Amino acid sequence: MLAIGRALMPGPRLLLVEEPSQGLAPVVIDRVYDALAAIAADGVAVLIAEQFQQVREDVSDRVLVIDAGRVTEYQPAGDLL
Repeated sequence: MLAIGRALMPGPRLLLVEEPSQGLAPVVIDRVYDALAAIAADGVAVLIAEQFQQVREDVSDRVLVIDAGRVTEYQPAGDLL
């Protein structure tokens, strides 16, 4: 959470976030994803890399699934979920 805050300080147009749910309780994960959705709503492009399917349709526009280094799925979030 601190890393996300620090990354936002210079006013980026793109925020890259890797494993924002790692090691967090489910209730905290929801809060982090709510914050990422608010950041995206403010006009910052947000790219999230998650190992597990912690993707929420209200946060994601598109989802890519990568298996063994190859993109196996690329769809709008609602179609894949």
